[in-house]
This record gives sequence, C-alpha cells and structure tokens, in this order.
Amino acid sequence: MRIYAVSHDPYWLDTLKKIEVRAASIEVTPCPGELLECLENLPEGQANGLIILDASGYIDIKPVVQMLRESGWRYVIVVTADTSARKAIAILRRNLAYDYWAKTYDIPPTQRRIEHSLQEIKKARRKRRARKSQLTPWNSDLKHKKNDPHKNPSGRCRS
Repeated sequence: MRIYAVSHDPYWLDTLKKIEVRAASIEVTPCPGELLECLENLPEGQANGLIILDASGYIDIKPVVQMLRESGWRYVIVVTADTSARKAIAILRRNLAYDYWAKTYDIPPTQRRIEHSLQEIKKARRKRRARKSQLTPWNSDLKHKKNDPHKNPSGRCRS
C-alpha cells in the first residue's frame, strides 16, 4: 500500500520519512504553496491508497478533503496542530476524512497511528470483499428451490 503525506512543514515530513511501516511505503510531498496546487501533483485517486494531509495553518480544510474523496481517495487522514474538537467533528461527521489526528513530531506515536490505520483499512477491505462474494442475483435462490424435486416433490408451495 502506498501512503502519501502532504505538508508545508518540512520537519514533519522528515519525521514521516524516518518511519518504517510493514507492507507500505511513505511518499512525502512538500507543499510550500497552496494546498490545492500540491494535491494536483499526486497520482490519480487510489481507493486503497492512504493520504495523510497536514491541515495546520489552513482555515477551511473541508473542501480540500471533499475534493480528494470525490477524486477517488477513500482514506484521507487529516493531521493538524489545532486539535479543536469542533473541526474534527465537522470533518468526520460529513464522512470526509477517514481519521483526524493531532500533529506530532514524535516517531513512535505517529508510527503506531499509521500502523493502526493500515490494519483497520485491511479489515475494511476484507469485509467489503466478503460482502461482494456473498452477493447473488435476488432470484437465483428462488429458482433453485422451485426446481428442486427433492425439496418439494409436488411443486406446490408449503405453508
């Protein structure tokens, strides 16, 4: 799995570069200018990719996260130095971001958060695959029962 980190903070990006995550690689994207311009340099939306977006210093991050989700990114984590619950609740309630973290420069807690998120994403993908494999045409089961002489030899409905 690929993890993309976007930030205007080079020190935080350096922290992420030092993190080693099993079965994933972290690519950092420095963003010295406008956030929307930096996001245009990312690859096309990846349903199984993860974006960690540093929203520190941005007034309204909701449209940016919404744009990422609409372009195909399912898992967007917003990281910010401003840990106000109001902003987090607004983003999470609208189902825009996958998660919302307080920004830290400490490697161990950041690594644990990333690994925990990857585990949850893997679980969610397995559940989606299991649901898809259980889906059958709505009437396939009815045809089978109706045409099975061993189940109902008379061919009439039983009550």
